[in-house]
Amino acid sequence: PLTGLVADRTHSRFGSFRPYWLYGAAPLAFFGVLTWTVPDLSGGARLVYAYVTYITLMVVYTIVNIPYSALMGVVSEDPDERTRLSSARFVGAFAAGLLVQFATLRLVDALGGGPAAAGGDAARGWSRTMILYGALGAICTWICFFTTKERIAPVRDEQSSVGRDLSDLFSNPAWRVLAGLGVLIITNFTIRGATFAYYFKYNVAGAELFGMRDTASLLGWFLTIGGACGLLGVVFTERVTRLFGKKNAYLVLMATGSLLSVPFVWLDASRIGWAFALNIVVNFVLGPTAPLLFSMYGDVADYAEWRNGRRATALVFAGAMFSLKLGGALGGFCAGFLLDFVGYVPNAVQSTGALAGIAGLVSWVPALIGAASLVLFLRYPLDGATMQRVTRELAERRRARGPVSLGDDTVATLPRPELSMVESG
Repeated sequence: PLTGLVADRTHSRFGSFRPYWLYGAAPLAFFGVLTWTVPDLSGGARLVYAYVTYITLMVVYTIVNIPYSALMGVVSEDPDERTRLSSARFVGAFAAGLLVQFATLRLVDALGGGPAAAGGDAARGWSRTMILYGALGAICTWICFFTTKERIAPVRDEQSSVGRDLSDLFSNPAWRVLAGLGVLIITNFTIRGATFAYYFKYNVAGAELFGMRDTASLLGWFLTIGGACGLLGVVFTERVTRLFGKKNAYLVLMATGSLLSVPFVWLDASRIGWAFALNIVVNFVLGPTAPLLFSMYGDVADYAEWRNGRRATALVFAGAMFSLKLGGALGGFCAGFLLDFVGYVPNAVQSTGALAGIAGLVSWVPALIGAASLVLFLRYPLDGATMQRVTRELAERRRARGPVSLGDDTVATLPRPELSMVESG
């Protein structure tokens, strides 16, 4: 949230958000390399080094990523175009995730002089791999900087303050719904993702598919194929949105994904093929939900401007990211707590109750959290008709204000609060 507040108050010749990519890309790559570089230090000092470099890496990542996410709210005033842009963003994100999952350990071995078992230097391999990833990440960030524009500029409201911006955020009903939704969704995904390793190790132990018997290999292909199907689902985001509308599309996709999670509770080693098939469908169906969610945050920024006559785009997205991180932390805690609750014993033969509990963690628990998400999302106020009105009236206000220079671009500006009230009647 602090990064969002600062970014919204940044005024430069490059705009409010793009400067953070220009100046933050190299430090992000640098601290990424340091985090995966093993220093010649004693045990305690090495641990301190690990904490300091990792925390610094995540701070720099936040400084770059919050403005990057906020661009979704100012690169276009068209909600449908934002959906297309969000889809493109997540195609890149999913594809990069698959690439990293496939290539990282291979690169570590290749750049470290071979596998550790064969005398290779794993520490050197990790450091060099991160140099490669850091360089690619910085180049992609700079390309993004040079090929994008901020087209919606906030009015320089002399009455704006941190307290006022935060008050606007928490009083926004659409943002409150999406923030709560973000916590539930990521909690759900984290519990489900964390417990699939136990599901494969104990519930479907001894399974064979296409000649594969090794549990780790089966799990690896299970996750990789699921990720690829999620990427394919993202590609269809725009079509699904055109068919149902943004809000209804999200409801249909989440309801379907939640229902299809339930059958995992009845699968065992003899039905491993059905587990793969279900995972393919679930990931494909849920793939579009990520770009839809971030596209809706852009709509929330428009709605906040329409209601209050002020715009705090980065704060809206920063609050969203905070809710997602909170969901990840909560999901990690709940996964461990629930495994203990159902009687899981590490590296032992599990009881019948523990096996049933582990199956429930990848089936009933995701379905129930998904149902709670749907109930909450029904309160989301920005349907298609509302957003058409918001978009139309904001465009009229910007035309009334005339063009304004924002950095290197000439863009539309937002109205002053008193003009907003007059125009809205």
